[in-house]
Amino acid sequence: FSKSLQQLCLRLFFFFFKQKTAYEMLRSLVGSEMCIRDSSWTGNLASCSSWESFWVNEGMDKFLERKGDKILFGEEFAKIDALIYNRYLEYDIKSQGEDSSYTSLTPNLWGVNPDDAFSTVPYEKGFQFLTYIESLIGETEFQKFLKSFINAYKFKAANSNDFESYLRQYFHDHFGQIEADVILKNIDFDAWIRRPGYPPVRANFTTPKSQEVTQFVEQYIEFNKQDKNPSQFKKFNKYETYLKVWFLEELLDREHLFDASLLERLHRNHKDTFNGENAEIKLRWLKLAIKKNYEEAFPLLKEFLGITGRLKYIKPLYNELKKVNIGLALKLLKENQNFYHPILNEQLKKLLGVELPQ
Repeated sequence: FSKSLQQLCLRLFFFFFKQKTAYEMLRSLVGSEMCIRDSSWTGNLASCSSWESFWVNEGMDKFLERKGDKILFGEEFAKIDALIYNRYLEYDIKSQGEDSSYTSLTPNLWGVNPDDAFSTVPYEKGFQFLTYIESLIGETEFQKFLKSFINAYKFKAANSNDFESYLRQYFHDHFGQIEADVILKNIDFDAWIRRPGYPPVRANFTTPKSQEVTQFVEQYIEFNKQDKNPSQFKKFNKYETYLKVWFLEELLDREHLFDASLLERLHRNHKDTFNGENAEIKLRWLKLAIKKNYEEAFPLLKEFLGITGRLKYIKPLYNELKKVNIGLALKLLKENQNFYHPILNEQLKKLLGVELPQ
């Protein structure tokens, strides 16, 4: 380890130790380092030529990141991570509108600030596009293709058309004309790259563990109707963080099936989790609290919005507040605008449809 990397590790250790087990802390650190290294290959070594082809960077980066997750932490973790972020993708596409150019891997950004189009689309739709191609030729062959593409475009910039042209030529060179034509016939490049909306082929990332968590969510909802806890409700406390996040995602997906009494029960049973330091958990917990007007969590909401500046966590919460209490949203924005980055302030201004309060 270099001295600078040792210092970074120590800082990350003290940042994470309050909210994670030693194993989770190590995984976060290794995962962060992997993400940096992935970006070095598919962001710095071989880069996209414009914002319209941002997925060439970020879709590949996300694809390689999850390959590393699979090797280090297992397929279960990598697939549930993809499940969770597929929900982000669905949310962003629904928010932007299925017909919006911003939901395409090649959005029309002429005369537009790229920040206005920022979402998970280039990351997650790009990842799913690459995952689909891999499913057609196998992991080993696709790994060879990616290595070849990165080498071909090292110290260069590629756009979506470059990617498609290189892939077509590579397949013909390595699989032969007949086999390549059969494979390419199954890839609708226009639908994947140029058209807006959801991925044309929806990937299935469910796992036995994700299904177990889903069943646990359904048990919690049903037992709460009888004013009871599930018999094994304490197992939630033993879940690793990514499973707790999936639990909350599944609750959000079923929000029409329960009221604030379930949140009260969950908080009573697992308050250390929901009052903890993990931002991924807090984001989803607070979204539920806003949707169900669970006022017990509002002090936590106010605190979180005042100490967190990342758009990924802040904008969704203001979006939920906008729907139910625009006054509170504006009040909190006024209190925190000097803390937020100008880009985030601009995003919130457009979201709430008002000038920033002074």
